[in-house]
Amino acid sequence: MPLFNKLADKSIQLPWSNPVFWLVCIVFTILTGLISGSYPAFYLSGFRPVKVLKGIIPKNGGNISFQKSLVVLQFSISIILIIATLIVSRQMNYIQNKSLGFQKDHIVTMDYNSGLEKSFESFKTELLSQANIRSISWSSRIPSGRLLDSQGAQLNSGNSLSPSKADIKYVEADENFISTYGVKIMAGRNLSRDFGLDT
Repeated sequence: MPLFNKLADKSIQLPWSNPVFWLVCIVFTILTGLISGSYPAFYLSGFRPVKVLKGIIPKNGGNISFQKSLVVLQFSISIILIIATLIVSRQMNYIQNKSLGFQKDHIVTMDYNSGLEKSFESFKTELLSQANIRSISWSSRIPSGRLLDSQGAQLNSGNSLSPSKADIKYVEADENFISTYGVKIMAGRNLSRDFGLDT
Protein backbone atom coordinates (compact mmCIF):
# COMPACT_ATOMS: atom_id res chain seq x y z
CA MET A 1 0.00 0.00 0.00
CA PRO A 2 2.78 2.57 0.70
CA LEU A 3 4.28 1.87 -2.74
CA PHE A 4 0.87 2.27 -4.39
CA ASN A 5 0.21 5.53 -2.53
CA LYS A 6 3.60 6.84 -3.66
CA LEU A 7 2.92 5.86 -7.27
CA ALA A 8 -0.63 7.25 -7.38
CA ASP A 9 0.12 10.24 -5.11
CA LYS A 10 -2.71 9.19 -2.80
CA SER A 11 -3.10 8.45 0.90
CA ILE A 12 -5.25 5.30 0.87
CA GLN A 13 -5.32 3.30 4.09
CA LEU A 14 -6.93 -0.07 4.77
CA PRO A 15 -9.28 -0.27 7.79
CA TRP A 16 -7.30 -2.88 9.70
CA SER A 17 -9.15 -2.25 12.97
CA ASN A 18 -12.63 -2.53 11.42
CA PRO A 19 -14.21 -5.99 12.08
CA VAL A 20 -16.44 -5.63 9.00
CA PHE A 21 -13.31 -5.43 6.83
CA TRP A 22 -12.00 -8.73 8.22
CA LEU A 23 -15.45 -10.35 7.88
CA VAL A 24 -15.61 -9.38 4.20
CA CYS A 25 -12.07 -10.73 3.64
CA ILE A 26 -12.93 -14.07 5.28
CA VAL A 27 -16.21 -14.46 3.36
CA PHE A 28 -14.48 -13.53 0.10
CA THR A 29 -11.70 -16.07 0.73
CA ILE A 30 -14.20 -18.85 1.53
CA LEU A 31 -16.33 -18.10 -1.53
CA THR A 32 -13.27 -18.01 -3.77
CA GLY A 33 -12.12 -21.38 -2.44
CA LEU A 34 -15.58 -22.94 -2.87
CA ILE A 35 -16.01 -21.63 -6.41
CA SER A 36 -12.50 -22.58 -7.56
CA GLY A 37 -12.72 -26.03 -5.96
CA SER A 38 -16.26 -26.91 -7.04
CA TYR A 39 -15.47 -27.74 -10.67
CA PRO A 40 -12.61 -30.20 -9.96
CA ALA A 41 -14.70 -31.79 -7.19
CA PHE A 42 -17.73 -32.33 -9.42
CA TYR A 43 -15.53 -33.47 -12.29
CA LEU A 44 -13.65 -36.05 -10.22
CA SER A 45 -16.79 -37.25 -8.45
CA GLY A 46 -18.09 -38.53 -11.77
CA PHE A 47 -15.28 -41.12 -12.00
CA ARG A 48 -15.77 -44.62 -10.67
CA PRO A 49 -12.99 -45.48 -8.17
CA VAL A 50 -12.50 -48.99 -9.58
CA LYS A 51 -11.89 -47.72 -13.12
CA VAL A 52 -9.61 -44.93 -11.90
CA LEU A 53 -7.48 -47.40 -9.91
CA LYS A 54 -7.22 -49.66 -12.98
CA GLY A 55 -6.04 -46.70 -15.05
CA ILE A 56 -9.21 -46.50 -17.09
CA ILE A 57 -10.19 -42.82 -17.26
CA PRO A 58 -13.24 -42.02 -19.35
CA LYS A 59 -12.65 -39.55 -22.13
CA ASN A 60 -15.13 -36.77 -22.48
CA GLY A 61 -14.54 -34.36 -25.32
CA GLY A 62 -16.87 -31.74 -23.89
CA ASN A 63 -14.97 -31.47 -20.62
CA ILE A 64 -11.60 -31.23 -22.41
CA SER A 65 -12.83 -28.40 -24.63
CA PHE A 66 -14.24 -26.65 -21.58
CA GLN A 67 -10.87 -26.95 -19.82
CA LYS A 68 -9.08 -25.56 -22.86
CA SER A 69 -11.55 -22.66 -22.98
CA LEU A 70 -10.85 -21.87 -19.34
CA VAL A 71 -7.07 -21.92 -19.91
CA VAL A 72 -7.38 -19.64 -22.95
CA LEU A 73 -9.67 -17.30 -21.00
CA GLN A 74 -7.24 -17.13 -18.09
CA PHE A 75 -4.28 -16.39 -20.37
CA SER A 76 -6.30 -13.74 -22.22
CA ILE A 77 -7.29 -12.00 -18.99
CA SER A 78 -3.66 -12.15 -17.76
CA ILE A 79 -2.35 -10.61 -20.99
CA ILE A 80 -4.98 -7.85 -20.89
CA LEU A 81 -4.15 -7.04 -17.26
CA ILE A 82 -0.40 -6.93 -17.99
CA ILE A 83 -0.94 -4.57 -20.93
CA ALA A 84 -3.29 -2.39 -18.86
CA THR A 85 -0.73 -2.25 -16.04
CA LEU A 86 2.02 -1.14 -18.44
CA ILE A 87 -0.24 1.55 -19.92
CA VAL A 88 -1.24 2.88 -16.49
CA SER A 89 2.40 2.86 -15.37
CA ARG A 90 3.49 4.88 -18.40
CA GLN A 91 0.59 7.31 -17.94
CA MET A 92 1.44 7.84 -14.26
CA ASN A 93 5.10 8.40 -15.17
CA TYR A 94 4.03 10.89 -17.85
CA ILE A 95 1.77 12.79 -15.44
CA GLN A 96 4.43 12.99 -12.73
CA ASN A 97 7.33 14.04 -14.98
CA LYS A 98 5.70 16.09 -17.76
CA SER A 99 6.55 19.77 -17.70
CA LEU A 100 3.32 21.79 -17.29
CA GLY A 101 4.82 25.01 -18.62
CA PHE A 102 4.66 26.80 -15.28
CA GLN A 103 6.09 26.52 -11.77
CA LYS A 104 3.53 24.79 -9.53
CA ASP A 105 5.63 24.27 -6.39
CA HIS A 106 5.79 26.70 -3.46
CA ILE A 107 2.79 28.69 -4.70
CA VAL A 108 -0.18 29.56 -2.52
CA THR A 109 -3.48 30.55 -4.13
CA MET A 110 -6.55 32.06 -2.52
CA ASP A 111 -10.09 32.64 -3.72
CA TYR A 112 -11.33 36.01 -4.90
CA ASN A 113 -12.07 38.45 -2.11
CA SER A 114 -14.05 41.54 -3.05
CA GLY A 115 -12.70 43.36 0.02
CA LEU A 116 -9.21 43.37 -1.49
CA GLU A 117 -10.26 44.89 -4.79
CA LYS A 118 -9.56 48.49 -3.74
CA SER A 119 -6.77 47.77 -1.27
CA PHE A 120 -4.84 45.13 -3.21
CA GLU A 121 -1.70 47.24 -3.58
CA SER A 122 -1.39 47.85 0.17
CA PHE A 123 -2.16 44.18 0.81
CA LYS A 124 0.53 43.22 -1.70
CA THR A 125 3.08 45.58 -0.11
CA GLU A 126 2.37 44.15 3.33
CA LEU A 127 2.87 40.57 2.11
CA LEU A 128 6.06 41.39 0.22
CA SER A 129 7.56 42.69 3.44
CA GLN A 130 7.72 39.07 4.58
CA ALA A 131 11.07 37.45 3.78
CA ASN A 132 9.47 34.15 2.75
CA ILE A 133 7.35 35.71 -0.01
CA ARG A 134 9.08 36.39 -3.33
CA SER A 135 6.28 37.49 -5.63
CA ILE A 136 2.55 38.24 -5.61
CA SER A 137 0.11 38.37 -8.48
CA TRP A 138 -3.62 38.41 -9.03
CA SER A 139 -5.51 36.78 -11.88
CA SER A 140 -9.00 35.67 -12.80
CA ARG A 141 -7.80 32.09 -13.27
CA ILE A 142 -4.78 30.02 -12.30
CA PRO A 143 -2.70 28.17 -14.94
CA SER A 144 -4.07 24.77 -13.95
CA GLY A 145 -7.70 25.96 -13.81
CA ARG A 146 -10.39 25.88 -16.44
CA LEU A 147 -10.51 28.78 -18.89
CA LEU A 148 -14.15 29.76 -18.45
CA ASP A 149 -13.84 33.41 -19.49
CA SER A 150 -14.21 33.91 -23.22
CA GLN A 151 -15.41 36.36 -25.81
CA GLY A 152 -16.18 36.27 -29.49
CA ALA A 153 -14.19 37.99 -32.20
CA GLN A 154 -15.15 40.33 -35.02
CA LEU A 155 -13.56 40.76 -38.44
CA ASN A 156 -13.65 43.56 -40.94
CA SER A 157 -16.17 42.71 -43.65
CA GLY A 158 -16.51 45.59 -46.03
CA ASN A 159 -17.32 48.73 -44.03
CA SER A 160 -18.63 46.88 -40.98
CA LEU A 161 -17.47 44.41 -38.36
CA SER A 162 -18.99 40.97 -38.73
CA PRO A 163 -18.84 38.48 -35.84
CA SER A 164 -16.68 35.43 -36.42
CA LYS A 165 -16.98 31.95 -34.93
CA ALA A 166 -13.73 32.26 -32.96
CA ASP A 167 -14.15 31.77 -29.21
CA ILE A 168 -11.17 33.45 -27.55
CA LYS A 169 -10.33 32.30 -24.02
CA TYR A 170 -8.57 34.80 -21.81
CA VAL A 171 -7.24 35.33 -18.30
CA GLU A 172 -7.30 38.67 -16.52
CA ALA A 173 -3.94 39.13 -14.81
CA ASP A 174 -1.44 41.74 -13.69
CA GLU A 175 2.16 42.21 -14.82
CA ASN A 176 3.49 39.80 -12.17
CA PHE A 177 1.46 36.83 -13.35
CA ILE A 178 4.08 35.52 -15.80
CA SER A 179 7.02 35.85 -13.43
CA THR A 180 5.18 34.51 -10.37
CA TYR A 181 4.19 31.28 -12.10
CA GLY A 182 7.46 31.02 -14.01
CA VAL A 183 5.74 30.90 -17.39
CA LYS A 184 8.08 31.07 -20.39
CA ILE A 185 6.98 33.51 -23.06
CA MET A 186 7.32 32.07 -26.54
CA ALA A 187 7.21 35.46 -28.30
CA GLY A 188 6.55 39.10 -27.49
CA ARG A 189 6.96 40.62 -24.03
CA ASN A 190 5.41 40.54 -20.62
CA LEU A 191 2.84 43.08 -19.41
CA SER A 192 4.41 46.26 -18.04
CA ARG A 193 3.20 49.32 -16.18
CA ASP A 194 5.45 51.41 -18.42
CA PHE A 195 2.91 51.00 -21.21
CA GLY A 196 -0.44 52.69 -20.64
CA LEU A 197 -2.30 50.29 -22.93
CA ASP A 198 -1.21 47.24 -20.90
CA THR A 199 -4.32 46.66 -18.78
